[in-house]
Amino acid sequence: MSSSKKLSLLSAVFINLNVMIGAGLFINTYDLSAKAGAAGFLLYPLIGVCMLPLIAITGKLVGLFPTGGLYAFGTSYSPFLGFLSCWSYFFGKLASCAVMLSVGATMLQKIVPGLDAINITTLCLIILAIYTILNLQNMKVGVWVQSFFLTSKAIPIIFVIVAGILLFDTSHITPDLFIWSGMASCIPLVLYSLCGFETACALGRNIENPAVNGPKAVYYSFGTIMLLYGIFQACIYMNSYQALATLTSYEGIFPTIAHGLFSSSFIANKVTILLSFAIGSSALGGAYGILFANPWNLYTLAEHNHTIGSQAITLFNRHQTPWVAVLIESSICAMFLLCNQQSLLSLRSTAALGIIIAYTISAWAYYHLLQKNNGAKQDFIISGAAFISCMLFITSCAMTTKFASLLLFIMILSMGSIMFIYKSK
Repeated sequence: MSSSKKLSLLSAVFINLNVMIGAGLFINTYDLSAKAGAAGFLLYPLIGVCMLPLIAITGKLVGLFPTGGLYAFGTSYSPFLGFLSCWSYFFGKLASCAVMLSVGATMLQKIVPGLDAINITTLCLIILAIYTILNLQNMKVGVWVQSFFLTSKAIPIIFVIVAGILLFDTSHITPDLFIWSGMASCIPLVLYSLCGFETACALGRNIENPAVNGPKAVYYSFGTIMLLYGIFQACIYMNSYQALATLTSYEGIFPTIAHGLFSSSFIANKVTILLSFAIGSSALGGAYGILFANPWNLYTLAEHNHTIGSQAITLFNRHQTPWVAVLIESSICAMFLLCNQQSLLSLRSTAALGIIIAYTISAWAYYHLLQKNNGAKQDFIISGAAFISCMLFITSCAMTTKFASLLLFIMILSMGSIMFIYKSK
């Protein structure tokens, strides 16, 4: 790929942020407040701190393997682990994409006249088809589209933080309102929101000077997100605490804050419409960010002849886009939409599980890479901490994922493993 078509550091950070700031942040507003109470906002920095060793080793691995992404990380220990990491991540991100498409389409139905007459799944599939067409264009088109989405999703975040400053009231954040027992069940939801910092790994081959800019994209995006999310959730709780008992989902959070900030119902309703559009755009932007980057994971597996039809999957169109990989990922995302129409919570846990498995394999591979190269003691400590955190996250995700969804994901991993063995022979 020519240097003129490669992504700058800023573009790579934008893509990471666009993937991370998605539906999860806004869906979690109600779940964290209802389950964990005033302690909900602590989950983002706490889980973020637990993930710091993982962030550190991901940055180091991106520097060591600037192209190849998660596959290259796992393959440094064994080709099978490299395959399993990339395969699990590929499907986990598509489950996440299905969630974002559902949330975005639901929001659009509320504000665009006539859309409510279209079945929600049908609307999601239409949007997915449009994204597929966009992803078949060149990389620069994708960056322009993501810049628009990133600007849109900033609107509700800025609104909530400004409202939190204007309506600042910490009287509801008291020890008796900290529901510690509910924090464990929220861990997969927070993980789902914080995942995405590793998107630069999949795009390594498309980033300018990837050995330097790849790790920077990981560090900058995650640091920004961890700080922003904690502040955002704290403002959400302060501004909606009194109405939590009457709410049933995240859809009522933002209208509640708008009516609390504006005395005029007319203005509050108009602001609510704007926020709904921005949240819908945010979810749709996150979905586009995933569909934009994720085909390269499948391309990498095909490039190393680990998939059926490898030669077709590695074909490029005139825009240097792996068009067969784009079509395959869109088909799988459509499958998730059709099979999980009424279970966003289960899809979120499935997405988190798939991604954390990939993280765990990367941590394991990095540990053995240190052993082979006589790494420093502090690097061993960091890799050990990252692996332990990942195992705890996997346990949490497995315990909160519905059995049917867990069985489906096990089947996906098993089918991939059988395909790997077949192609190896």
